[in-house]
Formats: sequence, structure tokens, C-alpha cells
Amino acid sequence: RCDVALAVSAAAVGDSSAKGGVHRHVIEEVMDILDMAQRASQRRDVFHTSFLTPPIIAEAMLAIEKLADIKAVAQGGYPQAERCRISAGHPDSMRSDPDVVAALSISGNFRLEPCSHGDFLGAILGAGITREKVGDILLQGERGAQVLVDPELVDYLTSTLEKGGESWCFMHPDSLACYRV
Repeated sequence: RCDVALAVSAAAVGDSSAKGGVHRHVIEEVMDILDMAQRASQRRDVFHTSFLTPPIIAEAMLAIEKLADIKAVAQGGYPQAERCRISAGHPDSMRSDPDVVAALSISGNFRLEPCSHGDFLGAILGAGITREKVGDILLQGERGAQVLVDPELVDYLTSTLEKGGESWCFMHPDSLACYRV
């Protein structure tokens, strides 16, 4: 591992430990992100994480901002997103925010039997998708839900859930423009 990444990670952990401590898995994840960011910057490339939890996002962004020649942006599909992906790389390679989040709308007849966050997440995980590929799930009451996912999964999820994986739902790509909460 890169000495700079270790030093910055230790500094970030030091900053956070005064606020109540950082779990070991968060430290390990942040160090992996820093390593990937360093490699991407050296190659003048951009890398993207999976969807991350808020503690990992906060610690990684704090650590990355201390590194020279690395730009990073956290995106979750809308400004208040809890689960986000971090894109990091050399500033010359990141002149605009990458397209790393896709929106899907799940609709159906949910008047008689409303579905919970867990119901929608369960349907997606049941289709063979790991949690790291799924961002926030925004419940829309009897209208269904809007789900933010890795763009590579849109076609697969749409075809899998439409073909009867869950007979109650219809899934279609949605524009991120409607996520200005």
C-alpha cells in the first residue's frame, strides 16, 4: 500500500476518533478506496466505488481531500442520498461528474398491500444483485418506489423483474432529473 494513503487514512481516523471512533471495517474500506484513487490518479484515469454507507463516504472523502492530485465526488442520484458512489481520479480526468447512478421506477398496484423498503430491496436482492450495487430506495406509497442502482444493472433488473421474478411490479428506467428533493 502507498505510504501517502496510509498516512492520510491514519490522519482521517485520528480526526474521527475524537468524535466517537471508527469501526475497523470502515478503516479498511477507506484504505482500499485511497489505494484505488491513488492508482487512478497516477494513470490519469477515474475509478468508481460501489454504493457505500454514510460513515465510509464521510471518512473516504475526508481522507481524499488531503491528497494532492486527486479529485473525488460522491454521487447518490439526488443531493440528500444516503448511499453514494465515490468517483476519484486525477483532476484532469474528472472535468465533469461521471454518470455512475441510474434510476429505476418500480410501479404496480400497491393500494391493498403496501410494500416496505425491505420488500423492494428483497425483490432486487432475490434477483441476484448484491447490496453494494443498490443505492437509496425511495418509497412512493401506493405508487411503488424509485430505486437508484449501478447503471450496468438497469437492463438486467428491468428484464428480470418484469418477467415474473415479482409479478406485482413493473420496472422501467427513470430520469435522475426527478430526484431533486
